[in-house]
Amino acid sequence: MDIKMPVMPGDEAINKILDYDPMANIVAVTAYNYTTDQLGVPVLRKGFNRKKFLEVIREGMKKPKRLG
Repeated sequence: MDIKMPVMPGDEAINKILDYDPMANIVAVTAYNYTTDQLGVPVLRKGFNRKKFLEVIREGMKKPKRLG
């Protein structure tokens, strides 16, 4: 899930997805300085390497948290 999207912000999309499927596994991908605490899902910053990718995907497989 990219955070900056043309139709709907990623944080809003995350909430809508979790409204529809509370057990959805979502990983945010962004070039911005968002954190897991801010978005409620694991964050992968663009420019990542293979090790970081695998670490975040493993974290993303855990039960999602709800924003706000």
